[in-house]
Amino acid sequence: MPASVFSKLLLEMYELQDMYHDEGGWADNPIWKAIAAEHDLTVGKDSLAKSLAIERASPEPPQSHTQAQEEINTIGYTILPPLNKNLAAAVSRAIAAVAEHNLPPVFALVFDEAWQLLDEQLEALEASNILGTEGVVLEADINCWKLTETTPGSVKRVGGNFSNPHRDLRYDQCHEVATDKLTALSLWVPVNKAGATACNGAMRCLPINQDPLFFCPDHPDHMTTSPTLASQAAVLVAEQGSACCWQPSLIHYGGSYSPSSSIPPRMSIAATFRAAEAPRCKFEGNGVRSGIGERGEGGDGPGAIGRKDLSCLTVGQRLAYASKAVLSYSHWYPGMEGCDLVSLKNNNVDDMGGGGAGVTPPSPPEATVKSVLAELGLAQVEESLIELGIEGSVETFCKAGQTMAEMMLLEVVEAEDARRIWEAACKRLK
Repeated sequence: MPASVFSKLLLEMYELQDMYHDEGGWADNPIWKAIAAEHDLTVGKDSLAKSLAIERASPEPPQSHTQAQEEINTIGYTILPPLNKNLAAAVSRAIAAVAEHNLPPVFALVFDEAWQLLDEQLEALEASNILGTEGVVLEADINCWKLTETTPGSVKRVGGNFSNPHRDLRYDQCHEVATDKLTALSLWVPVNKAGATACNGAMRCLPINQDPLFFCPDHPDHMTTSPTLASQAAVLVAEQGSACCWQPSLIHYGGSYSPSSSIPPRMSIAATFRAAEAPRCKFEGNGVRSGIGERGEGGDGPGAIGRKDLSCLTVGQRLAYASKAVLSYSHWYPGMEGCDLVSLKNNNVDDMGGGGAGVTPPSPPEATVKSVLAELGLAQVEESLIELGIEGSVETFCKAGQTMAEMMLLEVVEAEDARRIWEAACKRLK
């Protein structure tokens, strides 16, 4: 990876880490209200609570979901009709609006409309009893996508389709093993006007009866997928606002946009819902970095949420969910193309209190990466680290996290020295 790309990746990761911990002043950035005003959206804790307090028509009675539940249990997936096309259209405006500022599609979660849509789906699932009768919660695994008219060889942007066939969870992570009862459900909603079609990026799902390892979570190949199997996947054509639902252990993947398509690429929002009484989902088989999704219960990051708490989400908490989504899949987007938080911060530095989001006060002279290198007898690699954007205070350096920091250090030093630099830098912070 070129040094300039590595440097951008590091800086963007710093800002995402600040968001994840609700730090750096990002919740107060005026850009969110500016986008809302320009695109007929709303943003704010009070406005969300007010919108969710409005009486809605009662969800369809549970018996109307009998067919859907049967399809989920037999073939593994179903498509539910739209609940609110106007709300889906609003979410598509939010996704398009953040993209105009070179931000990932998932930053649409800043705006009330995305949570209103998720709340309606949560309410409908509770009424359906598809996940039981003890209530449903929304897991922290929430994301948005906006496909582009890419050409072969182009850099993969954050929020592009995930075209690798995969399972989100092992079978035993989303079912009660003793009863085979489903305890979680993946839900994906196309929000663009044309919906999802075979040529603009519809979801693909492999039916259960064509998956020989679906019920075999202990098989060594349970979490791997052969191209032959993936080619047999069904295309989930869905209109705007429809809810494509599938068992999280079902093999699936996002379709690509065809250059020959006469309609624009699809945009979508997705989430995982869980039976309230079931153990929380642990997304460890789909390439998500371990640790990111384990927060929220006793930790300092976003966790599962029910309808009552959903209406109280602050802008800072919404940004934590958005940043989690980008951090979780960051290894799929080298260089963070389509994520330009640093420029956004710099453009709004005066409105954010003078220092800008994520700006760390200067560290004492002794607390620098340069002094750490001198202490370890590695001063000769300083210039190489500067080229990668690794310089300045150890506080800023350590914000990247151990895995990311050591990965960057390995560009210029051996593994043993990378670990020594990391450990010495952390000691300086104590």
